[in-house]
Amino acid sequence: MQNSGKVALCGSITALSLALLLIAGILPIDTYSLPAVAGSVFVVIAIEFGFKWSLISFFAVSILSFLFVPNKEVSIIFIMFFGYYPFSKIYIEKIKSNFLKIAIKLLIFNTSNILEFLLAIKLFSIPEETQMIFGISGPIFLLLAGNIVFWFYDILVFNMMRLYFLKFRNKLKKIMHL
Repeated sequence: MQNSGKVALCGSITALSLALLLIAGILPIDTYSLPAVAGSVFVVIAIEFGFKWSLISFFAVSILSFLFVPNKEVSIIFIMFFGYYPFSKIYIEKIKSNFLKIAIKLLIFNTSNILEFLLAIKLFSIPEETQMIFGISGPIFLLLAGNIVFWFYDILVFNMMRLYFLKFRNKLKKIMHL
């Protein structure tokens, strides 16, 4: 496929991703779910055109989200994890050792969440006193709960990749002449 076709598809997916983040910035109940979906659409780019094109699209959405999404927490959540994890997962899954795969996934998730939390605290000046849940440190509780939800998300991304391969890839190839 010529670069113009790649740019067109990447631009369309980038626009879709940004639109989802804009909606998440308006509807506070979708602070986590829409950034998760917004990042998962990059899987198509990674499968069809490779890591470089996915990374370029991710950076474009990241910059545009910081400029235009009213809720900056949505942008931070997208940039720190949901934006790059789905297309990175494709390459993580190629690792032969299951132990190493799990370790890398947990390292990425936990590191990004800790950095996201620290950045949000600095950016939004959230007082430390508000971080207690039932007498337990809220960030630790949320990180532990997040690890459980992460495994469901990881399975969901895998199934979305399978669905793309089984149902949509051939249709896209016909439309885009891939």
